[in-house]
Amino acid sequence: MRSTLKISALVIILCFAFNGSLQSQEKNEYMIISYNSSKEHMFISLDGKNFIDEEVNVSKKERHDYNANPLLKKIKEYEEKGWELMNISTIHTYEEHSSYIEHWANLRKRSK
Repeated sequence: MRSTLKISALVIILCFAFNGSLQSQEKNEYMIISYNSSKEHMFISLDGKNFIDEEVNVSKKERHDYNANPLLKKIKEYEEKGWELMNISTIHTYEEHSSYIEHWANLRKRSK
């Protein structure tokens, strides 16, 4: 009975140790995409290495603060390249004489 218990404990410890070593080999890249429809620009911060300021062309008919379609299209574009959406949010900010809405997306790409 004791030897079975010892073997079981050893197997559990080895499983956790092996699992931990696999996770430590996995590395992630991160991306933040910010889209402010009133500025018609999309800002992309890529893994602490690159910053992209991309102009967004939206027709007059589609111009609206709550239109997040340009951001959603960009997310799909990066998902096709292996990125995974972690979070998406919309922030409504009020300033003294104006307000604006900003849409944010956080993405991750797992690499080994």
